[in-house]
Amino acid sequence: MRAFALVFVYSLGLSQLPEQNPDFAAVKGIRNFLDSDLSKIAVGYEVLYGVTDESHFEQAYKAGLLLQKTLARGRHESAIHPDFDRKDLKTGAYKNNAFLKGLSTANRELRKIVSEFPDPNERVQHIIHLYTQYPIHTPTILAAAATQRELGNHFSADQLVRLAMSLETEQAYWPLLVAQAEMARANGNFEQGLFYLTEAVKIRFRSNTAKEMLRAWEHERSESQGDASKLAVLGDLPSLKKMGKKPDVMFAMGEVYERRRFRIDATKAFLDAVKYSESNMYHALTRAANNAIDQYALQNVSKTARKLAESGVSDPHVVTLATMDDKYTTDDRIFMLTKIVSDFPDHVDARIRLIAAMVEYGDSEAILNHARILMDRQPNSENTLRYVDLCQAENEIHAAVTCYFDNLTNFKSDHVYLAYGCKLIANMGDQALLQHRERLTYELIREGLYRAKAFEFERGVNLIERAAKVWDQPELGLLAANIYYSNGRLVSALPHYEAAVLRHPDSSSLHELLGDSYFANNQMMKAVDAYEKSEGRATIFL
Repeated sequence: MRAFALVFVYSLGLSQLPEQNPDFAAVKGIRNFLDSDLSKIAVGYEVLYGVTDESHFEQAYKAGLLLQKTLARGRHESAIHPDFDRKDLKTGAYKNNAFLKGLSTANRELRKIVSEFPDPNERVQHIIHLYTQYPIHTPTILAAAATQRELGNHFSADQLVRLAMSLETEQAYWPLLVAQAEMARANGNFEQGLFYLTEAVKIRFRSNTAKEMLRAWEHERSESQGDASKLAVLGDLPSLKKMGKKPDVMFAMGEVYERRRFRIDATKAFLDAVKYSESNMYHALTRAANNAIDQYALQNVSKTARKLAESGVSDPHVVTLATMDDKYTTDDRIFMLTKIVSDFPDHVDARIRLIAAMVEYGDSEAILNHARILMDRQPNSENTLRYVDLCQAENEIHAAVTCYFDNLTNFKSDHVYLAYGCKLIANMGDQALLQHRERLTYELIREGLYRAKAFEFERGVNLIERAAKVWDQPELGLLAANIYYSNGRLVSALPHYEAAVLRHPDSSSLHELLGDSYFANNQMMKAVDAYEKSEGRATIFL
């Protein structure tokens, strides 16, 4: 899987950008297996996203006119909407067209970044900067997605591909189709990936990349036939279904459903794997429990585990899952789970369930002791926060704060851990130490800025907004507003600018930013009022 991703990212370099400064007539003459309008849109994309030199503006202008005429029919949409006039070709006015100048600059800068920065860590920062300048430039978004995938940030990569899909709703830009194919395969949907590659091949502009990928995928599928584990890695569900109801096949199908986030189907497939063979029951039962979407589904899993336990299966993992069955009382659960953690001290899941069962009885000393053992044996953010939360519940505030900040360095990039710190400080009120407020504020801002730059605007700004509350510094709200503003999210920035103007009513620049935000939110009279209080902007409306 990793090797495939690297091959794809490599192909997304200069070879997968539209040809540089293509000839409009030559591109238009290529026969595509698309309907007439989509074919014309594809021609427009290939030329417009390829122009980098002003000497080729005439070719790009002709492509833009074709795209404009096609879109005017109203049957298709596009992220780019050129507003060209055919008379400009005769007068030469097209040479100074602002749209073409901006687009060619974005095309040129992206090619420069891709060619000059082989290191993805460097490249992503330059692409992010370019994106903030040209937020609807699809090639830049796709380059960012490929770079994020190269860095292993698959969630961010998928989000970027979806952003590009929302901009280019038509299947007429072949690099986007290839990116969609890669995303589909990464999420366990091999057949959908094949569909996108097949569609990409229909667009006959330098389609060798798509053809080579399609051949490689089909060869890999052929080589994997009969091997359930290989087909699961591919995400080839149709081939798995043809292999019958064997335990390894059902388990493999569960894995594919899990990657596709079809949790009901995943739970059923994993339980079927147990039904047909008990050799892999622990892994199958655990995966079934993890995918259970409600109490009913969870009861099916625990009932299966209970029947196995009653039949003589003594595996501690199976018995732990069996304790969730409604047949057992809380006393039964505590007895069974206590025995498991006594015999198997490192059994994390059993200890977690034991803590949950003991909470009903309020045995605080025993609960905190188990939580402390759990945190020591598996020191992750979830177990640490569980201990901190239990300390708070028992009014052990000092222990909670000490534990939280002792572990903050280890989990400073975990947004859930950081958000919990805000809750902890809020609960302490005036008792919160200055050093704790300062440190948490610093970590929130650091992580917030990083995430905002890494295309996770919402999460990044949310952390900065939390920092403003922890430190009681309204100016941090202005930082959040500026991040929203720089990414074109003026409506989200509006409440922050309103609050800032109340604190600094004489600031001309703040009134200007507030006016922009009102304007984006269609509050025109308020926008006029704000612009009148700034310098040099009121004339727009005169």
